[in-house]
Amino acid sequence: MSALVQDSPDRAVTAIEPLTGSDNYATWKRLMTSYLKARQVWDVVSGDLQRPDCQFKYAKPITADITPLVEPHLNGAVRQRAIEARLEVEVQAFERHKEWSRREAEAYHIIFRYLSPNISVHVAGLETSRELWNELEERYRRMELATFCELFAQLRETTAARCASTREFVDRVRLLVHRLNAIAPGSIGDRAHIAILLTQVGPEYVLVVDAIQNDKDPVNPTTIGNRLANAEQTVQRKDAATLPHGAPGSSNNTSINTVQKAAKKCSYCKKRGHVVAQCWKKQREQQEQQEPRDHALKAERSVSGSPRNNLQTIPLNQVEERQGPPTSKRPRINIVRPRVMTLYTHAPSPRWILDSAATSHICWDRSCFVNLWSHREMLDTAGDPVEAEGIGTVKLTLRGKFNHPLVLKNVYFAPRIGMNLISVPKLLRDRYSVLAHPQNVFVQRRGRTVGTAYHTEEDLLILRCYVSQRSRERVQLARAPTDCVHADSLEPQAVDMDVDDPLE
Repeated sequence: MSALVQDSPDRAVTAIEPLTGSDNYATWKRLMTSYLKARQVWDVVSGDLQRPDCQFKYAKPITADITPLVEPHLNGAVRQRAIEARLEVEVQAFERHKEWSRREAEAYHIIFRYLSPNISVHVAGLETSRELWNELEERYRRMELATFCELFAQLRETTAARCASTREFVDRVRLLVHRLNAIAPGSIGDRAHIAILLTQVGPEYVLVVDAIQNDKDPVNPTTIGNRLANAEQTVQRKDAATLPHGAPGSSNNTSINTVQKAAKKCSYCKKRGHVVAQCWKKQREQQEQQEPRDHALKAERSVSGSPRNNLQTIPLNQVEERQGPPTSKRPRINIVRPRVMTLYTHAPSPRWILDSAATSHICWDRSCFVNLWSHREMLDTAGDPVEAEGIGTVKLTLRGKFNHPLVLKNVYFAPRIGMNLISVPKLLRDRYSVLAHPQNVFVQRRGRTVGTAYHTEEDLLILRCYVSQRSRERVQLARAPTDCVHADSLEPQAVDMDVDDPLE
């Protein structure tokens, strides 16, 4: 609808596609209204200019037509002046009616000209342009709501995973947004358009989303779409190089790190040429802060009553059967970003931190778990590797108007971490989304806000929530017993443990 055609020698108008149905009625109506106003016939269609009352509609009246209309008792000069006055009034009425008829004919012709054959058949019996316009509006006004709902449902279901490429995803979202705004102007603004792109692009773009949300420069949907498309090319090249050699599940972390390197600007020291993970200044400061904590942890491990100290008399093969493979052979999972780990020194924190770099949920407090089972796995952190002692489910309640529940499954129990972390990529896979706004940070599910979060002085994102009340006071932890068990027994046995026992 952007091509230009010459409607008249001195007037260039925008080409209007014929009306085919409810799919293009909103756009057709907007362009047709503008065109009718440009032709100065819209007042006839809208009813602002009514049809004038005229006795002589088809021919201009003359004196002979007016003479019989004058009162017969008038004679002489008085009669002549009355005839002339009445003739002037009727001529003006005839001219007004003639002008109205010309506008009416032109308006009717313009509207009927831009109707498809299937639609023009149904409205051919209408006589005036106003009747024609009202019939079309009444016919398709009921269908606009259904079309709007259908397009909005398609917009919510459009994700990068369902498209062949990120460029196709960006273009499809832009097309749907334009069609929705054509039906209801202003229904989806630029901020909503950007939020749709960031929440539905996929978890592999989590670092790009963080960079965009933290960017203070004004952005628009076109810029956001280009950044996502450029990041996709980098991710695809890196994945193609690492897939033959990498283990299952490593492509996600690799792609995220690749996207982060594409920025080529460190947000810590504000220098170009490297990213935060390669910042030597930050690594040096972290190492200086980590040394006192490392000595304290090693001293604690040497004197703590670890189950390994009680198994020194058990053969090595039986220890591996009960406790799993040794630390060096266990798979490592990258859980947290370095700046989060440097904050924990001595006092554990009950807060729940939203971390976009975490690949799994983690909790240090056993009392938060609804159920907890023994599970040994090494968690790769910025400091020394920390061993998870269990895995289970945590049920949180988001603070808000409706107190929406949030169930976290497969949460690692690692008391030595000293903090609770919520993996943002796992929330995205559970159909949650985290939207950052200047006033607040919102947690949404299926387009509805269910919770909020806030920033701290340490630049952490804290979720406003609390641990839900459980129907039972004890958590069942399944683990292999360390004594009074037959040497050939390989099955773990369930042991009830008091969640409030500080010795556990």
